[in-house]
Amino acid sequence: MPVVVASAANADPDTRDLDTLFGGMGSHQVIQTAATMACPGPGALSGENMVVPRRCQGTFPSGPGSPVGVQYYYPADIDQLGRAPSIVFTPGILAEPGFYDAMLKQWASYGFVVAVSFDYFNTMSEMQFAGLAGLKERDLDPASPLAGKVDFGRILLAGHSAGGGSALLASNIAPRFHALDATFQVVGSLAMEPGPLAATNFVPTPTLIIQNARDSVVPAGGWVDWYQYPGLGAAPAYVATRKAVTHNDVENALLALNAEHSLALAWLLTVGMRDPVASQFFVGPDWKLPGEPNYANVRRSPKADQWQLAPPAGADTIVGARTVTGPIEQTFLETGGQVVWGAPLDDVRDTADGGQFQRFERGVFYRKPNVNGGKAYAVNGPILAKWGELGWERGPLGYPTSDVYTLSTGGFVVPLIGYFGDTPGRWSKFEHGVIYWTEGTGAHPISGPIYDIWRKTGYESGSYGYPIGDDYRTPDGGIAQRFQRGTITVTP
Repeated sequence: MPVVVASAANADPDTRDLDTLFGGMGSHQVIQTAATMACPGPGALSGENMVVPRRCQGTFPSGPGSPVGVQYYYPADIDQLGRAPSIVFTPGILAEPGFYDAMLKQWASYGFVVAVSFDYFNTMSEMQFAGLAGLKERDLDPASPLAGKVDFGRILLAGHSAGGGSALLASNIAPRFHALDATFQVVGSLAMEPGPLAATNFVPTPTLIIQNARDSVVPAGGWVDWYQYPGLGAAPAYVATRKAVTHNDVENALLALNAEHSLALAWLLTVGMRDPVASQFFVGPDWKLPGEPNYANVRRSPKADQWQLAPPAGADTIVGARTVTGPIEQTFLETGGQVVWGAPLDDVRDTADGGQFQRFERGVFYRKPNVNGGKAYAVNGPILAKWGELGWERGPLGYPTSDVYTLSTGGFVVPLIGYFGDTPGRWSKFEHGVIYWTEGTGAHPISGPIYDIWRKTGYESGSYGYPIGDDYRTPDGGIAQRFQRGTITVTP
């Protein structure tokens, strides 16, 4: 049965110190799906500052439970909340998931849903996928308290030691998560003393790596400084070393003696909830983390220097000499901001029929007040090129009514390597039709009665497949369009 855990009040928000601000529990009580107990044996007190035994969940070798599985921590009042951001956490190698009980409870007390994925070795990227699969299963299960409560658009990958390496490995292929599920979007990564097997060259998500000054397992200044932090050139990246702390400090059963947890929580609140207090330690020219007395060798990447989060209510986002404002600003920030879309090429501009648009280095945002409630949507890549060829919003398709989605066409993802088989397709919906694209077929619009027929036969997964050409007039005045496995013709 789930175990209800009491929580304490939030720290004083006016305090500037990390440990004081984020050292305690949040405002939510917490439910966990596996009870914890004092670990058996002398190893329960191994490590510095272990004044009470570590906590265990009874998994092998601390008990008879399976060393492979996923457990969950979440707010007890989850039924009264909207969809909550999700954290997938992987323990260190040979570590019992209960070792991290105090820290994981704290995360859930701040409104996160936490999946703890473990297999005793806890080393490779499949650990993160197992956690996500478990969350998805519970989100879809009407009998689960997490049904409809997990925000898969705000996924955070985290881990300690080998599990920290697992989180970095999975983060390398974060852009491919859409091939597994169109709703998956990784917004940040946290690696606490990560193992050496993780390269980081393809990580696109904001990432924090924490080192410990007295760590003999993952020595500060070792592989993190040699290749893991330098490899994070494609993402806003941070690294910080906690002074006078050893490798197992994060496993302390007393939250007050778990020295890293305040920085970890501040990071998760920044990338997962855009918390304005937490973000002051990471974002902007006056970021506060370098001034923290308990941390040394604090650095951030050039991408982090330009990183933008949501501004205070009523304020606009300013990037360089350009301003992003209104509904376009909202979608811009929700979908990754400057990290994903690059800098704006101009300010928000009006269209001839009362809409708005704004161009960025890697896409364009469009909206119209009477279309989908005035929400802004992004169009980019080959779909943007085809829509422009058709006349933009003045053409037959009208305004976009969705972002660009990724769909599998029968291939598969291999962790660390990439996507094999057919190239994933992409599609975007507009007022009067859709545009579908694959590398092999190109981008083509589908609309009207041809779209209705294609939809009823199963879209791109059905009997016709992807379009391989635009529609065209037939000699008898009808309209036809060719697809991978046939032609749809509509007679007058």
